[in-house]
Amino acid sequence: MKRVLLLISLIACMQAVHAQYYRTDTGSHTGFDKSKLIFGGGLGLAFGDFTNVAVQPLIGYHFNRFVAAGVALNFLYSSDRYYGFDKNDNTVRLKDQYTAFGGGLWARFYPIPQAFIHVQPELNSVQYKSSIYDTGEQLGKGTYGVPSLLVGGGYSMGVGGGRSYISLMVLFDVLNRDYSPYGNGPIISPSINFGF
Repeated sequence: MKRVLLLISLIACMQAVHAQYYRTDTGSHTGFDKSKLIFGGGLGLAFGDFTNVAVQPLIGYHFNRFVAAGVALNFLYSSDRYYGFDKNDNTVRLKDQYTAFGGGLWARFYPIPQAFIHVQPELNSVQYKSSIYDTGEQLGKGTYGVPSLLVGGGYSMGVGGGRSYISLMVLFDVLNRDYSPYGNGPIISPSINFGF
């Protein structure tokens, strides 16, 4: 249960800074309109027996009222310490470490202005290492190319009458491959967004 709560906390923290959409003007344009650019991403930090650091920048473009798309990058690091083999042993015995680099494309479809469907195919290079904590003796290691397909949706609500909004997004890695940096549960992403 402790790991589940830590994971939920991490995911919430990772999305504390999320995609920001802003328009500097509302006039009509032909061709490229820099006011339709989207900059943002995620930053997550968790420390303790379960340590996790995540940096996930993204950039995109709002093509029209219904479609936005772009590119996302990932850097994820996590380590987990495991204690003794019975409930009375509080000695750290094992340590697992994961590092993931990668990214992919993302698209959002807005059937109504406040709600969106999010799709994000990715490929991450995941390095895994398991070792005995005291001696550092390696029990296993490897590097894996892990595809993910994040699918879900969200809801955004403007606050303060300006370009700021709060949103909640729920995603699932529908491929759910071994060594996926997302695990096999829902990715819950609340965020507060500030437009410029």
